Amino acid sequence: MPRLALVTSSKFPTLTEDDRLLLDPLSQHGIQAQPAIWNLPAQDWSQFAAVLIRSCWDYHLAPEKFLDWIAQLESEHIPILNPAPLIRWNAHKGYLRDLDTRGIPIVPTFWPEQIAGPVLLREKLRELGWRKAAVKPRISATAYRTQLVTQEDAATAQPLAVAAARSAVVCWCRSAPGASSSVRLETGVPPNGTSNGAPESA
Repeated sequence: MPRLALVTSSKFPTLTEDDRLLLDPLSQHGIQAQPAIWNLPAQDWSQFAAVLIRSCWDYHLAPEKFLDWIAQLESEHIPILNPAPLIRWNAHKGYLRDLDTRGIPIVPTFWPEQIAGPVLLREKLRELGWRKAAVKPRISATAYRTQLVTQEDAATAQPLAVAAARSAVVCWCRSAPGASSSVRLETGVPPNGTSNGAPESA
């Protein structure tokens, strides 16, 4: 019976509730699936016929390490689902630009490096005609360092705008009508989740 790694994070060592739903159907198809924490040093990946990326919800805290691990699997010719190039592409919000240049509609997004000098968030929102926007790192998950702001309270997210001017790690996306005005801004070192087969920079 081939063994399949359902890759998870240390927060969910026995898989998330959703991921556990995969175990029985896979077993019925002759596949022995088991959880495997992506950054566990003692994990022997060579024992698996394939590795399925599921709930690596902490990958954004160590993105270089995560991508090095993906490269390691790739070099050892261990099949990864989704493929390594797709995971690398999807791990950074720059993929939205790729989609945009190919004519695929995306949420309207402003990239702070498009202009020189400091970015004043409130003024830029008014200039763009956006009543609300989500300010977020380009590599993130679980709303890490993500803040939903309006023109009126934009000053609360100005530190992220300043960080963008220094390191170009933040993008702004126009918020959909009816989105909650609640704010979540987590502190920590700005980093460079993974679910359903590829990292998603949420």
